[in-house]
Amino acid sequence: MVPGLIIVGETLQHKLSVAGIVFGWGMNVFGVMVTSVATVAFALDCYSSASGEVSALINMARVGAGFSVPYFVESWVEKQGYALTFGLQAVVVAVAFIILACIQVYGARLRAWAGPVHPLPLSGIRHK
Repeated sequence: MVPGLIIVGETLQHKLSVAGIVFGWGMNVFGVMVTSVATVAFALDCYSSASGEVSALINMARVGAGFSVPYFVESWVEKQGYALTFGLQAVVVAVAFIILACIQVYGARLRAWAGPVHPLPLSGIRHK
């Protein structure tokens, strides 16, 4: 994802061939698809007792990012150019990957420290 964002930014900034945009965006989309599936699977595996809440939280973040990035990027590009805009997005993705790697390494200890997850009970609904 990081190289794809950088390739797209540089290609747009320097008005290079459309092949750079297609290749870079393809790398980015492939990375998004692979990492989103792996992240959801990891989160649901860790918090299987609260799978509904975890799915809702992940989907809320996905929809929020899907709205906010296109909404703010246009004016950002006008002010600072494509290369800097996509380069900073690549930095954000790289930092997110580092955080996720730390969560995978130290996640068991963090979950043990935080204690078990208990989903909120739904009042008025009886389970049979």
